[in-house]
Amino acid sequence: MHTQGPVPLDDDDYVKRAFEVQLVKEVQAGKWVLLLGPRQHGKTSAFLRLRDSLSKHSTKTALVDLQRTPPFTSYAQLVTWFGKMVAAALDHAIEIAETDDLSTALAAALPAGNTPVVILIDEASSISNNEWRNSFYGQLRSIANDRAIAKEGDIARRLRFVFAGTFRPERLVAEANSPFNTCERIETSDLTIADITKLAGDAGLTDPSAAAAAIHDVVGGQPFLIQKLILEAVGEDDELGAIGRAIGTLQEGGGDHITNLFRKVTSDDTLVSIVSGLVGREKIPFEAGNEDQRYLVVLGLLRRDKGALYFRNRLYADVAALSAQVVKVEVIDRQRAVLFPLDLDAFIRITSVELQEIAHGAQRGAVAAYQSGSNRLALAGFGTAMEAVLIDFLNRQSPADLLTAANRAKNKGKYFLATDPATWTLADLMRGSRGLLNQGDVDIPENLREWRNLIHPGVAVKKYISDEDLTPEVAVAGSQLRIILRDLP
Repeated sequence: MHTQGPVPLDDDDYVKRAFEVQLVKEVQAGKWVLLLGPRQHGKTSAFLRLRDSLSKHSTKTALVDLQRTPPFTSYAQLVTWFGKMVAAALDHAIEIAETDDLSTALAAALPAGNTPVVILIDEASSISNNEWRNSFYGQLRSIANDRAIAKEGDIARRLRFVFAGTFRPERLVAEANSPFNTCERIETSDLTIADITKLAGDAGLTDPSAAAAAIHDVVGGQPFLIQKLILEAVGEDDELGAIGRAIGTLQEGGGDHITNLFRKVTSDDTLVSIVSGLVGREKIPFEAGNEDQRYLVVLGLLRRDKGALYFRNRLYADVAALSAQVVKVEVIDRQRAVLFPLDLDAFIRITSVELQEIAHGAQRGAVAAYQSGSNRLALAGFGTAMEAVLIDFLNRQSPADLLTAANRAKNKGKYFLATDPATWTLADLMRGSRGLLNQGDVDIPENLREWRNLIHPGVAVKKYISDEDLTPEVAVAGSQLRIILRDLP
């Protein structure tokens, strides 16, 4: 089993899938390809095998992982580094002068001649600078456009590109600059139950068929989770019991795989709306042209089949149903709710960089505390995040509106300044913000203020509730913060 990084070429346990055959076919036909799929779904492993297959047919390849891009201070440094990576992968010893023109860098990187070269770009969304990313892919688009008129030996005639990652092509780059809409689009595919049975047998499990059935019933054909669950059973007397216990941990939101998948969803209101609409239902209609639905398929949470969308497996459906950030808290039965950290993008409306970082860090800390069983700490963290969000909101108001908000304050401690919301208590921040909002715009209930104070022993003992029994309050607090992030202007 191999659950970290790409599977080595000499690993006998590797299971080849249909999308890999299609990938090789399209590249050998001279096409540019966009390979999309969930993280930990075999894209990089497929790249290694594509290179191996092409090399056997005397086609030179260069693999560049943009996730490994060093920090640069200029776009020219990025372009030059990329050219050097291509040259090194092609064993072409040449010095590339710094340039901000990608065609120039690639022309220098390629060995002389007319033979085709395939450049594979892994983690294609990893250029974080928006301007540089648009320039980089815009220059690649120009190369793609020149293919039809390129002369023998021109790089536009020789180059083929394969891009891979987990992203929205239509949002990553401005459409006019995008090479992705000139590509053949291929999506990764799951393992079959026959594949799982083979992997379980190769791992030495005593009853590979039974193990495969138990795993497939919960995680479907998700390659990473399949191998993880098989490894849990290796060496155990009760193999099915070990698999069941590991599944239980995953259903409670345990492990980086579940966290990294669901934080992408819970940080985006539109994605939450789609997923919550599927909870408790077998399927929902797939809408042609719906980029958000399609992205959920790319992320791996959903699958598309015959004009409908389904959860990719029962595990993801179970986690979604228990997530207070996906469904209404009252829908969750008495089981422990699942919470996930939010991406920084969820706090994008906070204009202060400092307050944005404080709110983001406090929410992540609250989730970490909750996952560790410390509910009081989690409530304190959610309260801090809420406080940062409301301070920023009030700081953005006109002097007249801020005075209106200050007049709604009741606590007004000795450090209270009407012109500085950072000196207000959380309760007054809530009251003041409500005073500026139309009824129904956003709900800012004050119960989180009371719950946050439970971190103080003197307050907690007055009306004592055990830390463990505060689980529902944490779920509600997490949902309240998400609602305010969504609705606060």
